[in-house]
Amino acid sequence: MHKIISSILFTCWAISLFAQSEVSQNFTISNGLPSNRVYHSIIDSKGFVWFSTDKGVSRYDGYTFKTFTTRDGLTDNEVFFMHEDAKNRIWFMTYSGKLSYYKEGFFYNPQNTPMLKDAITEGMFSRAYEDKWGNLLFITSANGFFLLHNEKFEQYFENHGFFAPYLSNNEIYLTVNSLDTSKLIQIKENGSVEILEKKPALKLSFYNWFESDSVFNISTSKKKENKWEIYSRQTNSYAFN
Repeated sequence: MHKIISSILFTCWAISLFAQSEVSQNFTISNGLPSNRVYHSIIDSKGFVWFSTDKGVSRYDGYTFKTFTTRDGLTDNEVFFMHEDAKNRIWFMTYSGKLSYYKEGFFYNPQNTPMLKDAITEGMFSRAYEDKWGNLLFITSANGFFLLHNEKFEQYFENHGFFAPYLSNNEIYLTVNSLDTSKLIQIKENGSVEILEKKPALKLSFYNWFESDSVFNISTSKKKENKWEIYSRQTNSYAFN
């Protein structure tokens, strides 16, 4: 009995010691990657590590790499970003402006999946976000955004620029900046797009977000003494910080 207890204690100590040590490994084309240019990486729900590159995506199982390209169903070999959604679909945002996703060993693209034909844009897709209701938001480089709700795509604010979408309480907020107005938008549970605030254009250089009692916009239009102007939804007022 004492030997068993000692063995358990030693095992726990060894696991604790291992957990405290940082382990890292550098992968290159010599290990099996298709390219040394890696844009993004994720660990999927099954424990595989995915790497997106300029020559396809590569899946690592802990021992070897398996690379997928347009021959397997990707819409482009240059993949900038990946996202696994709540349905375990791994989405690929590519240079081509056409979405594709992988699930259970198969690639889905506009050629074999009708709904993806409604999500094609000029330019490219850059990011994806998912809220607590399962709505999927896909940001484009310069052609608005696409929202997937109940397996149907809708495009919003075509030819508008977007800055820093943000998840607050697992709900999606984002901003739209056009020539004459700046808008703060929220994606609702039913997939609708609600404009929360609409202000005159502030010639924003960027937006930033803070999660507290409200959402804040930061602009440079009324910058004083190199300080940022902050707009608060909570107080509906501006302040310099």
